[in-house]
Order: sequence, then C-alpha cells, then structure tokens
Amino acid sequence: MFEREKYWINYYNSYNNGYNETLGGDQGPIRKGELNGKSILTNEEVYNIRKLCLEKKIPLEVFELYKNKISKSTFEHIWRGETWKDILPEAIEYVKTKEYISSVRKFAKSKQNKNEKIRIEIKERKKGGENRLVVYEDYKNIYSLSGFNKIWYEKI
Repeated sequence: MFEREKYWINYYNSYNNGYNETLGGDQGPIRKGELNGKSILTNEEVYNIRKLCLEKKIPLEVFELYKNKISKSTFEHIWRGETWKDILPEAIEYVKTKEYISSVRKFAKSKQNKNEKIRIEIKERKKGGENRLVVYEDYKNIYSLSGFNKIWYEKI
C-alpha cells in the first residue's frame, strides 16, 4: 500500500505540484498539541491546567473547569504528563514529588471523612422518621439517587 502511494504521488508529481506534504510511504507528519486534528483543547488550556497544578490545586477542582470539554480520563493523562509533554514540563515533574502525592492523599482523606459525616447525618434523619425523598433533596447535589439509596438502605 505504501509503495503504491509513493508511485502515484510521483506519477502525478503531487508533492511538488499538489497537496501531498511528503513523498509518500509514511504516515505523514505527526501534528502535536492543538495542531492535531483530534485535539479538543488548545495549548493555552493545557498550559492553564498545568499552571493550576503548579499552584497546588487539587486535580478534581481543576477537572471541574474542563469537564464539559474533555473526559476525566483525558484530563488525567494531561495532568500526569502522559500527553502534551512539551507544555510546562515542570508541572509534570511536580506531580511525581512526595509533596504532591502527600497533598492528594490528605485531600482524599478529608473528603472521605466529610462523606462519612454526611452518611451518618442521612442515617440519623432516617432514624428520626423523615421521608426518604425529602431528605434526598438536601443531598442531591452530592449523591445520585441510587448512591443516596445505598446509604439510606444501609448497603454501604
């Protein structure tokens, strides 16, 4: 297939006199960053993500700013430096440090403690005889209905 490509590019002289960017037989130039046709973010947006990382923001907080544009998985690849490696590489190095890892663990633990307090509140309100759906209204921004029901019915 690649040999035929070379043949036809040469035959029509479409490298010098057409739209081909190479003599053929390869996959063409690899475009990085926002020049990649599949890119959703701009270089500036990735720079801002990495800048917030260096400002010691928690990944979940930063993802909230981009969640309508990219998936959590894509965000994590950028955050960890698996993609867009040429933009603010010092942020990529920072996420590998003990300081960063410790701060993320501390945040996760505080969130876990907060969630446990909320679960206790919900269970207390159930014991107090409140209506499940009325109580859910107070927590619907934190839990989906199925997640709330797991707490209510003590499945977690």
